[in-house]
Amino acid sequence: MNPYSSHTHTPVDTLQQKIHSIQLSNKRKRVLTLSLSLLALFLYQDNINRNSFQNKLLNRYHHKRESFNSNDRIRTLREANDPCAKSPFITPQMAANIPKQTLPEHSDNYIPSHVQLCQELLQRNSISQAYFDSQNDAEPDPTNRKMNMPPVFTKLHVEENSLLCQDMARPHTALMEMTASSIVAYVGARFGLSYKHNCKTSMIPSIQEYDTTTIQQIYPFATSPIDERHLALGQVLQQCQVCIQAHQSGRNKYDTRQTPHHCLSFPYVENVHTDTIRLEKFDEDDPYNMPQVLFEKDVVDQNGNLVRTGLGSVLPLVKDRMNHAALDWANKAKIPSHDPKAGAVIYMDAETSTTVPFWVLNMVLGNHVSHVSILSLPDCAYGERIMGNGMARGDEKGVTCMQYGLEMKQYLTNHFTEMGVEVSFNLVSSTAAAYSRMILAHTLICLPGSTTCLLPALAKSSDRNTVILETPHQLAGTAHWFTYLGKAAKNIKVIALTPQQLQMDQEEAQIQQQYAGFEVSEVMGKGSAPVHVLGKEHELLHQYEQMKQHPQQPPPQQQPPTPQFGNGGGYPMQQPYPGQQQMQYHKMNPQQVPASSSQYEILDEETPKEKKAKKKETPVEVEEPQEVVEQVVVEEPKKEPVKNAKPPPAAQITFEDEKDSSVLDFDFSNLFGGR
Repeated sequence: MNPYSSHTHTPVDTLQQKIHSIQLSNKRKRVLTLSLSLLALFLYQDNINRNSFQNKLLNRYHHKRESFNSNDRIRTLREANDPCAKSPFITPQMAANIPKQTLPEHSDNYIPSHVQLCQELLQRNSISQAYFDSQNDAEPDPTNRKMNMPPVFTKLHVEENSLLCQDMARPHTALMEMTASSIVAYVGARFGLSYKHNCKTSMIPSIQEYDTTTIQQIYPFATSPIDERHLALGQVLQQCQVCIQAHQSGRNKYDTRQTPHHCLSFPYVENVHTDTIRLEKFDEDDPYNMPQVLFEKDVVDQNGNLVRTGLGSVLPLVKDRMNHAALDWANKAKIPSHDPKAGAVIYMDAETSTTVPFWVLNMVLGNHVSHVSILSLPDCAYGERIMGNGMARGDEKGVTCMQYGLEMKQYLTNHFTEMGVEVSFNLVSSTAAAYSRMILAHTLICLPGSTTCLLPALAKSSDRNTVILETPHQLAGTAHWFTYLGKAAKNIKVIALTPQQLQMDQEEAQIQQQYAGFEVSEVMGKGSAPVHVLGKEHELLHQYEQMKQHPQQPPPQQQPPTPQFGNGGGYPMQQPYPGQQQMQYHKMNPQQVPASSSQYEILDEETPKEKKAKKKETPVEVEEPQEVVEQVVVEEPKKEPVKNAKPPPAAQITFEDEKDSSVLDFDFSNLFGGR
């Protein structure tokens, strides 16, 4: 049958014919026909809406999935295959030449985004509250329609300052600022407030030969609905007042150091600890029954009040976005292929980190790592960056970040050479690459006070190891930072070192003597421009040439003296000068250790296999010790030396790639501006 012929009948025509054939009055037939037509129209429209809704869901899912990854991933893959792609690893000379950045606090008329949103939130909330109070107090006047209408607010959209997006020195502070603004914007959405950091637009091509992309610029943005069971809306208003007062006092304008806390995302509270609290659980079906009394452990302050943070209310979302950013930037970060399975990253901040004995790091790493990367930001090469003296090193002036990193590399290299494990020390110019390395590495070790390391530690998956070291020298730094989050940070291992555990061993004391003449401030200066090599360095080079021409042999059948040069034939390190105070090291005695507490992860003498089995049986939760952290000291593991084994040069910088690794000799005369 031809479908276009005049004899073709549609189902509607057939239905109408059947209706007219029924023995009914014309009026009833018309009513029935109209009703059936409306029913058919309703079913047809419902089918269209249902298909449209499904398409919207699919499009929304596809958009959310692809918007985070597609553009960045395409750009990353293209640049990964580009031989001219910039590397995030730099030499100390490059780090010294990085121009000083202008901090947002030092710019004119700068108001942080969370302060802008908080000011509008408080003002609009007070207007809305005044309207509802007036409606409750006075009887409505039907003649005054304007008085009875609720207030209408104009939309206010806030974006981040480009200086904050490009801040390379304070990534943790910037991310906490962005988190706080997202929370305030979500609470104030009912009043027309919105926020988007939009830091991706600040990714302009750089004239530098290295990558300077920040974690802020690749951090995905999405709405941050808070968990109101964790953070009440009234608490947001209260913390907004605190943030506004802090900004108006000008305290943040002068104190521009990177701090672990934030007035709204993570406010500092004294004496935060875990304690048992009493809960009353009511029956939802019959709320008039007697409530069930429960006793649970939770995080409280010194007055017994529950401690809640803005970061904790959006923590799952922050973790997800951090992982998205780390995966998207993995190729650009040049992550070795074995790092996610067996690699380890040790991170330290030049300005806030505290030194610890190297035997502690060696004990935490164990014997199953395939590669150890020591990472720090470019300010580690600045001569004035003196790290916190967390142990009895004997240095009156402290130790620079650069010297401490080289000593750490030398110590770990001596212990892992016979296992075929490579140890590298890198300065990373891109915080995006640094965060990607920390999040995706199998083991992450954060030195005490390493503020930059806190958020990557939270973002790591549960199948990867995260160790946070704490010392009593930190005071209000990163110590007990994870205690605020309670069970949300149960995959974090915290090792609190006691003063007895902060004693170096003999090997570290010898390495420190080898590096006694290493003074970054003498060759780098305190400015950003390079300084020419001074006469002292020329004198050391001359002594080294004489030593090569006339080598001194040690007496037969005697213990060889302390090596004069720490790099086995490279650049000479100054010998201990006459009268120099010798380092005092303490032999560890496990019998002197008191009983340990089960609240913190502790150092013990179990084998790695026993540790792994024990870890599967009893997972460790991060909790605050009520009185004193345990004092557990472990002897360093005994390893039989390999005959004729020579450690690699102490002073080397390793530039890693996923496919191959190339080692560049650490030539001080060239790197530090020598002629």
